Amino acid sequence: MLSDALIKTGHRRHPERELSRRFSEAVAGGVPLAVVAVDADELKTLNDTRGCLAGDAVLVEVARRIVDHVGETGSVSRHAGDGFIVVPPGQRKSEAARPAEDLRRAIIAEPVDLRHASCRIKETNVVASLGAAEMDADSLAASGRPDVLLHAAGGALPAAKCAG
Repeated sequence: MLSDALIKTGHRRHPERELSRRFSEAVAGGVPLAVVAVDADELKTLNDTRGCLAGDAVLVEVARRIVDHVGETGSVSRHAGDGFIVVPPGQRKSEAARPAEDLRRAIIAEPVDLRHASCRIKETNVVASLGAAEMDADSLAASGRPDVLLHAAGGALPAAKCAG
């Protein structure tokens, strides 16, 4: 697996490779596929006001919470500076919506401990937005493009951010 050195999950190219693999499996198996885009909101502000060590501590903790929540049922990759892509196998959006909200709650449930980040505060709350996208096997096969789900999940993030 391609690994992000800071947070020990897949890095930017990993979700594309994993999604391509899962895409092929979903089409062959006739099952739907879902993707969830996760954004750790307000990370830039934290970096600007408390320093990069604080931001890094939040990223590491958010990644840990996502991996703990998803377990071995899906893949987790860092996709952008403060973003992650989760690929849960064989779930429809309607089925993925509740687990996505459960995931968001797991991410924001507790403040992140920053005592070791040398940033003069003990902890910070995490705000996260999630966007989910799904396609059934026939639609996946017709599209022929695994990245359609990636773009759709990312495209759902602005509405999630506005909704709070």
